[in-house]
Amino acid sequence: MSPLRSILGALPDLPRYADPHFDFTMRQQAGVSVLMRAADPVHLLFIKRAENPRDLWSGHMALPGGRRESNDHDLLATAIRETQEETGIDLAPEALIGRLPRVAPRGPRVPRIVVVPFLFSVPAGTRAVGAPAEVERTRWISLDQLRDPAHREDYSVTIPAGPRTFPSIRVGDDVIWGMTYRIVEDLLLLDGEKPAGPGAKPVNSSR
Repeated sequence: MSPLRSILGALPDLPRYADPHFDFTMRQQAGVSVLMRAADPVHLLFIKRAENPRDLWSGHMALPGGRRESNDHDLLATAIRETQEETGIDLAPEALIGRLPRVAPRGPRVPRIVVVPFLFSVPAGTRAVGAPAEVERTRWISLDQLRDPAHREDYSVTIPAGPRTFPSIRVGDDVIWGMTYRIVEDLLLLDGEKPAGPGAKPVNSSR
């Protein structure tokens, strides 16, 4: 059995669309894609956002995705469209595994937005090419690295509310924290792996 098939077999059944009972009316909406590549070991795709003074999360590690546009049928359509625009990857409907728990930034000076992550499986040979205007570069990171306590540390950052420390995953020079970190942790917990190290305790993120 392939590593990806083994992981997918262990996952619980996931809902496929955004929770219809959640009130989106008071928040902007965004959809992101969590792409699991069927390599050995299995990898997830991340992007490093291009530097942009108008982007609150400029230069951060993130998942492909973005805000819903008026012509998007739903947030799944948003995630698929944004993934193609940012990485050049066309996601087939059958690649969808399901929806992970939604996340939202918390804090007095952050956008009122809810982010819905959708989990996809993609073939081992899938390549990502970042759109220069939005993405500085792309990076596949293995689930083994994301789980490894050696890659977990506290990350200090100054946010609008002042200096704060957040749990994070560092792989080389890349730091995964905030909402992206929380989405990764949700996936690892579904996979049956309890996060270890400094990031083991969930915290509220202002990212």
